[in-house]
Amino acid sequence: MKIHIMFCRLVVFTVVLTFSFTFATLAQQNSEQTGVTATLNAEALRLEAKIAAEQDADSDINKLLWVGTGMGATVIGSTAFACVGCAIGSMINPEPDDLFGYPLPNDTQMIATIIGCLVGGVVPLIGIFNYKQPPSPVRLIGKSPEYVEYYTNAYKSKMRSLRTKLAAAGTTTVYAVMIAGYLIHIQ
Repeated sequence: MKIHIMFCRLVVFTVVLTFSFTFATLAQQNSEQTGVTATLNAEALRLEAKIAAEQDADSDINKLLWVGTGMGATVIGSTAFACVGCAIGSMINPEPDDLFGYPLPNDTQMIATIIGCLVGGVVPLIGIFNYKQPPSPVRLIGKSPEYVEYYTNAYKSKMRSLRTKLAAAGTTTVYAVMIAGYLIHIQ
């Protein structure tokens, strides 16, 4: 009789262990699948927001405005910094050369002026790069907070890239015209 009771208890214990491990394994697989599904959903949401933000940024950018901003900022910045560079150069080496009664800039003044001119073109580009333009809030109405975050980050990144490239094109154009004018002048 004791063997029979012991055998029954062993059978019940084995059955309980067998099913509990099976159910635990199934529960764990479901939780892992849920975690994988959540990760895939988050990645899909991020990708959807990024694509939408980049398309909107491409359509929102005013190319002519940012090329013109790069050109204007370079002209103003280069002129101001070139004047400062020339003044610093004349403080370092105050004796100008003289040609037919007109003072000519010496080498120190020329180098300081050229450095000032280059700095005057780079400083506005740094400002344009750091300008943060937020997306239109109308596009984000009814979206989840995660989507809004992904969209906003992608939009700002794309706009920064486009603005900087267009402003750099304007800066390069101004420098090309300056160099061409100088080369024409010295001939």
